[in-house]
Amino acid sequence: MKQYLARACLALHLALLSACGGGSDPMPVVQPFLVIATVNGLPVPALGLKYSVTMESGDTLELKASPAGMEWKVTADGNVIEAQASEDGARWSAVLTSPKGGQIVIQAQSTDDPSQQATITAVVRPQQYARGAARSGEVNTWRESTTRNDGAVEAKTLQDTTTTVGGDGSHSVERRDITGGAPGRLLETQSLDADANHLSRSIAGGPRCTYAPVRDMLDFPLYYGKSWQPSWQVDCDDGGHERADGMTTVDGYERITVAQGQHDALRLTTHLALTQSNDVQLSGGPLGQAAYAQDIVCWWSVTLQRTVQCTIRTEYAGTQPPGYADTVVQELSGHR
Repeated sequence: MKQYLARACLALHLALLSACGGGSDPMPVVQPFLVIATVNGLPVPALGLKYSVTMESGDTLELKASPAGMEWKVTADGNVIEAQASEDGARWSAVLTSPKGGQIVIQAQSTDDPSQQATITAVVRPQQYARGAARSGEVNTWRESTTRNDGAVEAKTLQDTTTTVGGDGSHSVERRDITGGAPGRLLETQSLDADANHLSRSIAGGPRCTYAPVRDMLDFPLYYGKSWQPSWQVDCDDGGHERADGMTTVDGYERITVAQGQHDALRLTTHLALTQSNDVQLSGGPLGQAAYAQDIVCWWSVTLQRTVQCTIRTEYAGTQPPGYADTVVQELSGHR
């Protein structure tokens, strides 16, 4: 029995020596394969060779591989800009941008041993866009086409000039009808907050109307997928009033061409319910119970940082007043 155990131990010892090169060569050192990620220079805690990194659009992602000699492969459903890999294959970096949000998959594979590979998925949140600062003296020109309920079509050229800008970004705008040429006829003076939302409107030769708290058609920062619920009460100094409640969704990012030029733009879709109107031309108006609805689609240029086109469709409860607007289309034709 002792002889049997001795022979078994000897066989095991010889097998181990054989696996290590017969005992004559040192055991090879296996260098661990690692890929470490940093976002904007800050390390990302991660374990293993397959993990995800969540980041903001516009952040810089850098990957460092050990050992060097990696081949980097990228699959993206968003945009990757300024991507580069080091000559020795040890590093890969890029500024990742994605207007609508998405993910980018980066695979590192050893050129010496293809079995050594790592996969990093970068989940990029939608790009956030800030408001543009109002500028005194800025002039924007619009083409406006109105189709009325009786089928009549009216075309105008409107010009908005920013006249004053406050320290908080609020500003005043004069709107003129320059269809027959400048300087044209003053239509109204608008008071807007820093986000370019109406605070009040003073109609030339007519009433001044105030929005409370604000006509919040824009809500910054803007980004794809964002939604909010605009709501305001408007009261005019001639006694007119109505209430608005709705929903706005940033539901698109697309290239749009207007008379002024081509723009990459966010699309904002708004559904508004307007109630408690005392417009006597509308059904229920004499009792302060008139109602109507508006569907508004606007495009906000990410380069100009302003709205460049809107389509407004109105549906009145009860009788459709013949001279009232059914559809209004406005598009930017000039900007300076």
